[in-house]
Amino acid sequence: MSRIDDDLRLWKVITISGATCACMATIILAVGFFGIVSLHVSERRREIGIQIALGANKTQVCTSMMKRLRRSILIGLAFGSVGAILAAAGLAELYSLSARSVFGGYIAGLVLLGMLLAAAAYVPLRRALAVSPIECLSSE
Repeated sequence: MSRIDDDLRLWKVITISGATCACMATIILAVGFFGIVSLHVSERRREIGIQIALGANKTQVCTSMMKRLRRSILIGLAFGSVGAILAAAGLAELYSLSARSVFGGYIAGLVLLGMLLAAAAYVPLRRALAVSPIECLSSE
């Protein structure tokens, strides 16, 4: 039994290190996306106030803000997806995983990434929806 534990010790260290790096990367991604959306919302404060004054509802304002970030998000997802597929292929060989489990993990990662991006955008967009149109229009 101790021989098996000795053989698996290296793999356990590699797996824990990889999971730790993935968690840190997720936190950095969330903070970065939160900062980008916050900056974008603060730059567009007057525009948001005008949209609300003209009768736009919350969904329309959020959609407008996210449309402006769409290109950056899609480019990031494209490059990240290529990197993730290459890493998954390498891990599949290293751990002798099936293609089905690699693809399932990739899809689960994309779903979690989408949830993370939505959560990171929630606070700045909620703040944007609280903008008073009168205050925005009278500020300049």
